[in-house]
Amino acid sequence: DQIADDLKRWIVMTGKQPGERLPQERELIRLFSSSRGTVREALKSLEVQGLVEVISGPQGGARLVRVPEDRSMQLLANYFYFQNIRAADIYELRRAIEPLVVREAAPVLTTADLAALRQTIEICRRGVEGRLDLATHRIAELRFHQILAERVPNRILRFYALFLIHLVFNFVTPKAVAQGPHDAFSSHVIASHEALVTALEKRQAAKAARLMEAHMH
Repeated sequence: DQIADDLKRWIVMTGKQPGERLPQERELIRLFSSSRGTVREALKSLEVQGLVEVISGPQGGARLVRVPEDRSMQLLANYFYFQNIRAADIYELRRAIEPLVVREAAPVLTTADLAALRQTIEICRRGVEGRLDLATHRIAELRFHQILAERVPNRILRFYALFLIHLVFNFVTPKAVAQGPHDAFSSHVIASHEALVTALEKRQAAKAARLMEAHMH
C-alpha cells in the first residue's frame, strides 16, 4: 500500500500522463528496496483502482491509463448504498452547486447545447401527456442538468455536479418511477427548465443562476 501511494505521488510530481509507462519492475524493486512479489501487488492495487494497465511479456510493464469518469462515480456511489441518504441530503448540495454550474456553463454553451436542452423539455412534455414511459421522462429531466454540468470548465465542479446527478439517478429516480407520475412536480420542472433555457439563450448567466437556485429549492 505504501508503494502504491508513493507511486501515485510520483505520478503527480512528475506530471505523467495517460499512456506513459511506470519504471520497469526491476527498477521499482531497486527504488523501494522491496521484493518482486510486493511490487507486483502494489501494481495490481493500482490496476484495480484503474490508474494503470499491466502488460505482460518482454516489452510489458505498467502503463498509466485515464480513470473513466463513470467508473469513478459508480465506485463512489457504492459507499452510499447503506448510508440511508435522503433525497433532501442530495438536494441540499445541489441547491448550492447547480447555480454555480449554470453560471459557469452559460458563456460556453453552443447552439447545439441549447437545442439539446430544449429537446429534453420536449421529451418531458410528451411524458406529462402520457406519450412515453415514466422512466424515459425522468431521465430527460436529469439529462437537462447533465448537459449543463458537462460544459463546466472547472473539472472539480463538473465532477461533483455530475456525481450528484448520478446519485439522484440511483437513489431518487427509481423511487419516483416506482411511485408513479407526479403531475405538479413534472409541470414545475418543465416551466423551470423553459425559463432557464430562455435566460441561457440570452446569455443571462446571473438570472439563470437565480432561476436554478429557486428550481433546486
